[in-house]
This record gives sequence, structure tokens and C-alpha cells, in this order.
Amino acid sequence: MACSLDLQFRALHAFSCCVTEQEITRVGVLGSRTLPLDSVSVHWRCFPCWGSVRLHGDSGRISVDFGMLDFADREKLAEWLHQAVTRDAQDNWQTFHERIVQTQWPKRQTMYDLA
Repeated sequence: MACSLDLQFRALHAFSCCVTEQEITRVGVLGSRTLPLDSVSVHWRCFPCWGSVRLHGDSGRISVDFGMLDFADREKLAEWLHQAVTRDAQDNWQTFHERIVQTQWPKRQTMYDLA
């Protein structure tokens, strides 16, 4: 993979997400889960209104609710995941990108913005 990223996203102190070139780790209140990116399937979801992504792998699944992330981190994480995971392993990206990235994210800065 040509993508490289070593970032940590913190979300309202409820969970954090650490992404490297090889894996994604989600650390929550009840534990953590790490999935290697070379063996995951990705389902982009338009629910809730700020969008979410579910990654399925051999060792489990990880869900990330983009509304829980800072506005600047949402698009960075979504675009990076879209580039890092092969296209055949992704489902619903085009709809997610049109309905959420281009429409909802410019309107909402946080999950509490209802305008």
C-alpha cells in the first residue's frame, strides 16, 4: 500500500483511534481491538447523520462514528481509509461520499450541531 499515516484520533474522551500503515486500533471504555488493514472489509454507512464506518476482519470488527471525531479529523480518517483498503473490500463508499462527506460534513462541526 502506498498510504502512510501514523495518527491518533481522540473522540470526546469516549474512544481513541490509532491508525498506522498496517493496522487500525480502536480503544474504548471497555477495551481495545486491532485489525490489520490488509485483511479487512469496510462498510461505509450513512447512519447516523454524520456517518460511520464498520471494519470487519478475522479478529473482529471496529466501528467508528465520525460524529464523535473532531471535524478536521473526520475527512482525514475517511479519505485515508478509503485509500488504504483495496476497493474490492469496500462497500458503499460512493453513496457515503455523496451524502455525508460532500453534504453533511460541511454543515455540521460536531454531533451537537443540529442546524
